[in-house]
Amino acid sequence: MLLKFTPKTEHLKCVMLTPAKGTVVKKTMVRLLPGTNEVTDDEWKAMRGNVATELKNGEITILAQKVKNDDGKEITAKDLNEMPVNVAVAFVNDCMNPDTLSKWYKEITNEEVRLAVTKKFKKLEIDVPEDEIPDTSNASPMTLDEFDDEEKSSKSKKE
Repeated sequence: MLLKFTPKTEHLKCVMLTPAKGTVVKKTMVRLLPGTNEVTDDEWKAMRGNVATELKNGEITILAQKVKNDDGKEITAKDLNEMPVNVAVAFVNDCMNPDTLSKWYKEITNEEVRLAVTKKFKKLEIDVPEDEIPDTSNASPMTLDEFDDEEKSSKSKKE
Protein backbone atom coordinates (compact mmCIF):
# COMPACT_ATOMS: atom_id res chain seq x y z
CA MET A 1 0.00 0.00 0.00
CA LEU A 2 1.40 3.38 -1.00
CA LEU A 3 0.87 6.36 1.28
CA LYS A 4 1.79 10.01 0.95
CA PHE A 5 2.87 11.81 4.09
CA THR A 6 2.62 15.61 3.80
CA PRO A 7 3.26 17.14 7.20
CA LYS A 8 2.79 20.86 7.76
CA THR A 9 6.36 20.99 9.08
CA GLU A 10 8.96 18.52 7.81
CA HIS A 11 9.44 15.66 10.25
CA LEU A 12 9.63 11.90 10.52
CA LYS A 13 6.45 10.25 11.79
CA CYS A 14 6.55 6.99 13.75
CA VAL A 15 3.22 5.17 13.78
CA MET A 16 2.55 2.38 16.25
CA LEU A 17 1.10 -0.81 14.81
CA THR A 18 -1.87 -2.25 16.66
CA PRO A 19 -2.31 -5.76 15.26
CA ALA A 20 -5.81 -6.25 13.92
CA LYS A 21 -7.58 -9.57 13.66
CA GLY A 22 -6.21 -11.64 10.80
CA THR A 23 -3.04 -9.57 10.35
CA VAL A 24 0.58 -10.57 10.78
CA VAL A 25 2.95 -7.72 11.55
CA LYS A 26 6.65 -8.23 12.17
CA LYS A 27 7.31 -4.71 13.48
CA THR A 28 5.87 -2.63 16.28
CA MET A 29 5.91 0.59 14.27
CA VAL A 30 6.46 2.06 10.84
CA ARG A 31 8.17 5.32 10.09
CA LEU A 32 6.87 7.70 7.51
CA LEU A 33 9.08 10.26 5.83
CA PRO A 34 7.64 13.20 3.92
CA GLY A 35 6.59 12.05 0.45
CA THR A 36 5.72 8.60 -0.83
CA ASN A 37 5.97 5.66 1.59
CA GLU A 38 5.09 2.00 1.23
CA VAL A 39 3.64 -0.28 3.90
CA THR A 40 2.35 -3.84 3.66
CA ASP A 41 -1.39 -4.48 3.64
CA ASP A 42 -1.16 -5.90 7.18
CA GLU A 43 0.81 -2.86 8.38
CA TRP A 44 -1.83 -0.60 6.84
CA LYS A 45 -4.61 -2.44 8.67
CA ALA A 46 -2.62 -2.29 11.92
CA MET A 47 -1.83 1.42 11.63
CA ARG A 48 -5.04 2.78 10.14
CA GLY A 49 -6.77 3.39 13.45
CA ASN A 50 -3.68 5.14 14.81
CA VAL A 51 -3.58 7.71 11.99
CA ALA A 52 -7.29 8.55 11.79
CA THR A 53 -6.65 12.23 12.55
CA GLU A 54 -3.90 12.48 9.93
CA LEU A 55 -6.10 10.76 7.35
CA LYS A 56 -8.98 13.11 8.13
CA ASN A 57 -6.89 16.30 7.86
CA GLY A 58 -5.06 15.12 4.71
CA GLU A 59 -1.62 14.82 6.28
CA ILE A 60 -1.61 11.17 5.20
CA THR A 61 -3.32 10.08 1.99
CA ILE A 62 -3.56 6.69 0.33
CA LEU A 63 -2.18 6.53 -3.20
CA ALA A 64 -4.19 3.53 -4.41
CA GLN A 65 -5.50 4.09 -7.93
CA LYS A 66 -8.23 2.61 -10.10
CA VAL A 67 -6.48 1.40 -13.25
CA LYS A 68 -7.22 -0.98 -16.11
CA ASN A 69 -5.08 -4.08 -16.36
CA ASP A 70 -3.92 -5.71 -19.61
CA ASP A 71 -7.33 -7.41 -19.99
CA GLY A 72 -9.14 -4.04 -19.75
CA LYS A 73 -10.55 -4.97 -16.34
CA GLU A 74 -10.52 -2.22 -13.69
CA ILE A 75 -8.38 -3.06 -10.65
CA THR A 76 -7.20 -1.20 -7.56
CA ALA A 77 -3.45 -0.62 -7.91
CA LYS A 78 -1.80 -0.51 -4.49
CA ASP A 79 1.88 -0.81 -5.41
CA LEU A 80 4.27 0.41 -8.10
CA ASN A 81 4.15 -2.80 -10.15
CA GLU A 82 0.42 -2.31 -10.73
CA MET A 83 0.59 1.44 -11.48
CA PRO A 84 0.90 3.01 -14.92
CA VAL A 85 4.52 3.99 -15.63
CA ASN A 86 3.97 7.76 -15.46
CA VAL A 87 2.21 7.49 -12.09
CA ALA A 88 4.84 5.09 -10.71
CA VAL A 89 7.68 7.41 -11.77
CA ALA A 90 5.96 10.38 -10.08
CA PHE A 91 5.65 8.38 -6.84
CA VAL A 92 9.33 7.35 -7.03
CA ASN A 93 10.35 10.97 -7.52
CA ASP A 94 8.37 11.90 -4.40
CA CYS A 95 9.95 9.18 -2.21
CA MET A 96 12.66 10.11 0.33
CA ASN A 97 12.90 6.77 2.15
CA PRO A 98 16.10 4.84 1.27
CA ASP A 99 14.63 1.56 2.54
CA THR A 100 11.58 1.90 0.29
CA LEU A 101 13.76 2.85 -2.69
CA SER A 102 15.97 -0.22 -2.09
CA LYS A 103 12.90 -2.45 -1.94
CA TRP A 104 11.59 -0.99 -5.19
CA TYR A 105 15.00 -1.33 -6.85
CA LYS A 106 14.94 -5.07 -6.12
CA GLU A 107 11.28 -5.63 -7.06
CA ILE A 108 10.54 -3.35 -10.03
CA THR A 109 10.96 -4.93 -13.45
CA ASN A 110 9.77 -2.02 -15.61
CA GLU A 111 12.89 -0.33 -16.99
CA GLU A 112 11.55 3.23 -16.86
CA VAL A 113 10.48 2.92 -13.24
CA ARG A 114 13.72 1.22 -12.24
CA LEU A 115 15.68 4.00 -13.95
CA ALA A 116 13.67 6.55 -11.95
CA VAL A 117 14.60 4.69 -8.75
CA THR A 118 18.28 4.72 -9.76
CA LYS A 119 18.14 8.46 -10.49
CA LYS A 120 16.47 9.07 -7.11
CA PHE A 121 19.31 7.21 -5.37
CA LYS A 122 21.82 9.48 -7.12
CA LYS A 123 19.82 12.61 -6.29
CA LEU A 124 19.74 11.62 -2.61
CA GLU A 125 23.46 10.76 -2.86
CA ILE A 126 22.84 7.17 -1.78
CA ASP A 127 24.69 4.19 -3.23
CA VAL A 128 22.61 2.05 -5.56
CA PRO A 129 22.26 -1.44 -4.04
CA GLU A 130 24.21 -4.27 -5.60
CA ASP A 131 22.12 -6.49 -7.83
CA GLU A 132 21.73 -9.80 -6.06
CA ILE A 133 22.26 -12.76 -8.33
CA PRO A 134 20.93 -15.98 -6.82
CA ASP A 135 23.28 -18.91 -6.37
CA THR A 136 22.95 -21.61 -8.98
CA SER A 137 24.00 -24.68 -7.05
CA ASN A 138 22.57 -26.98 -9.70
CA ALA A 139 24.35 -25.28 -12.61
CA SER A 140 27.13 -27.32 -14.16
CA PRO A 141 28.40 -26.77 -17.67
CA MET A 142 28.04 -29.66 -20.08
CA THR A 143 30.96 -31.15 -21.92
CA LEU A 144 30.89 -31.00 -25.69
CA ASP A 145 30.30 -34.77 -25.84
CA GLU A 146 27.33 -34.52 -23.42
CA PHE A 147 25.86 -31.70 -25.49
CA ASP A 148 26.23 -33.65 -28.73
CA ASP A 149 24.65 -36.73 -27.13
CA GLU A 150 21.73 -34.60 -25.91
CA GLU A 151 21.26 -33.14 -29.39
CA LYS A 152 21.24 -36.61 -30.96
CA SER A 153 18.71 -37.98 -28.49
CA SER A 154 16.36 -34.99 -28.94
CA LYS A 155 16.51 -35.40 -32.73
CA SER A 156 15.73 -39.11 -32.49
CA LYS A 157 12.72 -38.36 -30.24
CA LYS A 158 11.31 -35.98 -32.86
CA GLU A 159 11.57 -38.56 -35.60
